[in-house]
Amino acid sequence: MSSRSPWLGLAALAAFVSLGALGGGCDGASTASEEQEQVSCKGAKKDAGGRCRLPNGRFAKATCCAATADACHDGFVTAIDACVDDSLQDPDRDPQGEMEWDLYAQCADAEPMAPVRDELCAASAETFCALDPEAFATTYLPGCRREATDAWLDGACVFGSYYRDLFGAAEAIVVLSQKELTVGATLSALEAEQIISAVRASSHEPTTVEEAFDAVDENVVNQIELWDASARRGFVAYEYGAGDNSYGRIFAHGTTTIAATINDGDLYDCTARWGAERRRCTADADCEGGARCEGTSEASPLGRCLNGALDTHEAEGTECTASAGCPSGSGLVCAGAALDGEGLCLPAWMRGRFTSEPRVEIPDGSATGAETTLLAYGLATVDMDVKIDLYVSHPRPSDVRVTLTNPAGNEVVVFDGPASGANEIYLRDQALSGFSGDESVNGVWTLRAADTVSGESGSIEELGLEITSRWD
Repeated sequence: MSSRSPWLGLAALAAFVSLGALGGGCDGASTASEEQEQVSCKGAKKDAGGRCRLPNGRFAKATCCAATADACHDGFVTAIDACVDDSLQDPDRDPQGEMEWDLYAQCADAEPMAPVRDELCAASAETFCALDPEAFATTYLPGCRREATDAWLDGACVFGSYYRDLFGAAEAIVVLSQKELTVGATLSALEAEQIISAVRASSHEPTTVEEAFDAVDENVVNQIELWDASARRGFVAYEYGAGDNSYGRIFAHGTTTIAATINDGDLYDCTARWGAERRRCTADADCEGGARCEGTSEASPLGRCLNGALDTHEAEGTECTASAGCPSGSGLVCAGAALDGEGLCLPAWMRGRFTSEPRVEIPDGSATGAETTLLAYGLATVDMDVKIDLYVSHPRPSDVRVTLTNPAGNEVVVFDGPASGANEIYLRDQALSGFSGDESVNGVWTLRAADTVSGESGSIEELGLEITSRWD
């Protein structure tokens, strides 16, 4: 996850405003005393009488509200898109550290948009030209960010660009279940058809399910049940190795309709676009179709657009097991079953996955150790299940103690070094015990790794959390 602010480059904005790069407000140049008396525009809105007010009720300058209701000028949207395209082509860009979400936020910041504003305002007197630097940054550009990001999502494949995105980067997707299928597995007629079609995504042309399994590496096909929480619809993916490359297809739930094809790990011919929900937000105004910005925290205003009124499936709240799960196609996950195998069926959007590749060095012989954090957002309120993926590189794992602290401050032990001949700590889909089931999930989660034995050092390479939540 990028270390930059997810919505606004505050340091860049502060430097930009201090330089006065955008000029004065609608009254032209102001004196130093006038500038000292200026009131912040942040959060300013027109009241019922059309007067511009701050959240605390005080009056604000009229220019603070001058352009808040206007649609973003096409020139800014075009410039933001061009900025994102340039960033995507940067050979030094880290796709895991800076995702497209982050790039849209950075490109819609005040500093990169200043020259665009100057050019537009030199040609005509637009309403945004009257805004002072702070108002332009805090009341006008957020709308441009929303418009540009929404336009990108409207045309973006909901599964991401790569098969691996299904397990992290594809933020709308919730993985409901995973199975390894072999030729001896009990399959429905539909599953057999889907597998045959999926294997045809490679160079093979099987006509029977037996031929399909025979054509793939180790005669194994991975079946992954998926839920698109942005549009509340189900999919199933079939992925396999063929010549050590990844192939397969994703189908709409209950059909042989192809939603995307997996070729050498990349996704092609995707027909499933983002829906209105699960989009990042910082306020209800960012959301559409009755959705609200849910899952924010004291640590961050970042949340996701969700419409709880659509959580109406009759099986919601019924008992389930880890092996049987919830009704197929229901959009429900078996929450609380990670440890004891029994849980309750809850809406799939209440499960989120958050990942990073921190590559943080663990100091040798230090009780303090090293830490890395993940921000969880867009969930309900308290925990049901917490699972971890972790990769720590260390010549002597038995020297290392790893803990995870939730946003409520509760710390649990993840690993406390039994002797091992391996030179790593490698956990995948590991359910954690020790969290209360009644503590906040949205906010900052902190992983700490301490090596108290001198002689060898290591690093935290990868961290992933899958958190299933519920309303308290």
